[in-house]
Amino acid sequence: MAPSRASHRIVCIGVSDVPSVTFPEKNARDLFCLFNGPLGPPSIEATCLLGAEASHAAVDGILKAVADAPPKFVMIYFSGVATTRGLKLADRVLPGRRLGEQLARMQGAGVVLVLDLLTTLPKDGVAQLPAWIDELAAELPHVRIAAARATAVGAGAEGHGHSRFTEAYLQALRASPGDLRRKGTLFVSDRRAFDSASMILRRRWGEGELPVEAGLFGGLPLLRSEAEAAVGNGQIVDLSAGPGSSLQVRFALHGRRSVPTVLHYFLVDTADEPLAEGSIEIAPDTDRHLGRTRFRVDPRLLPSRRRRGGLRFRVELRDGFGHVLDRQKVAVQSAG
Repeated sequence: MAPSRASHRIVCIGVSDVPSVTFPEKNARDLFCLFNGPLGPPSIEATCLLGAEASHAAVDGILKAVADAPPKFVMIYFSGVATTRGLKLADRVLPGRRLGEQLARMQGAGVVLVLDLLTTLPKDGVAQLPAWIDELAAELPHVRIAAARATAVGAGAEGHGHSRFTEAYLQALRASPGDLRRKGTLFVSDRRAFDSASMILRRRWGEGELPVEAGLFGGLPLLRSEAEAAVGNGQIVDLSAGPGSSLQVRFALHGRRSVPTVLHYFLVDTADEPLAEGSIEIAPDTDRHLGRTRFRVDPRLLPSRRRRGGLRFRVELRDGFGHVLDRQKVAVQSAG
């Protein structure tokens, strides 16, 4: 059994069992993109199987390959239907027993199994996860299991088309301060990712049913943290102040794929005191992202036209921890 050349092996699986329910595939794809992006571990092998690709043979083959050449750290993520027997793949169920056999062969690796599951509820209305998950946790002390019953959220600003748990988990990975240093690099650990996701679920959606954990969490570095320094770079390409104290901004981001970035403006007076401010969050999906946006300031926040001279917009591109990628300023266009 030869060890993997990579430090991390990530396997993301998303299977939409019901045609009208598409978020399992988006869950898996976006988690895969995050780990394959600039915040991912520097030495990583990642696989993503979506929909029809996630057959029993394909998934079992990937798990066998991981077990045959185990790296130091393994994350296996599944989003989709769980039955009382196992995980429902594109063609048939992967039994929990078979999953356990493959995980057992990964002895010596730190393994985290993240499950975002569509399941049925018992008649009394209490959420229930399949019993085989508890059996896996009892039989495999080297595996940490985070499991949640999926609740869908809408596309757009509320949930970006993910389930609630995965949306919270993605946010926790992107935005949490690092708590684990490995070879001089600060990482978000499996412990912090789970705890932060649970906190986000409680704060954002008031979830009474939080994800469950089994196994000894902690010590597994997942994603690099921007807490010390931003990754990639960004430029404000052009600022154009328009009538009515509006502002058009063109910007460029490089090397920040899947990493949230904030574009923020202040409208300041001659004493550099803020009169108004606003921001948008950008989530680039390419390594080189070009964009533009327009800000409009409520005229009721502005001084009278006769006293409007000297107003300026200050604009900044920042990462999630406030590190400034670029800043520019431009004078407000004079009123006619």
